[in-house]
Amino acid sequence: MTPARFSDCLARLGVDIDDIVKNLECDPALIQTWINAERRIPLAISAWLETSVRRGRLTNPPRFWNRGGYSHRVS
Repeated sequence: MTPARFSDCLARLGVDIDDIVKNLECDPALIQTWINAERRIPLAISAWLETSVRRGRLTNPPRFWNRGGYSHRVS
């Protein structure tokens, strides 16, 4: 998922970064690294957002994903 698609999904769902932070129980700075293309958006998060868009509402977030995101650094 690209940062642009990530932002598009949030817009389509009518949610903001704070909503994502609450749902994923993560640091807001991590979300910013995704938006700024400093880190790759994890596949589990991409799938969650795409599923949510298809359903027209934010669904339950993935149970297991790398909250630190450190394995997804863009080089």
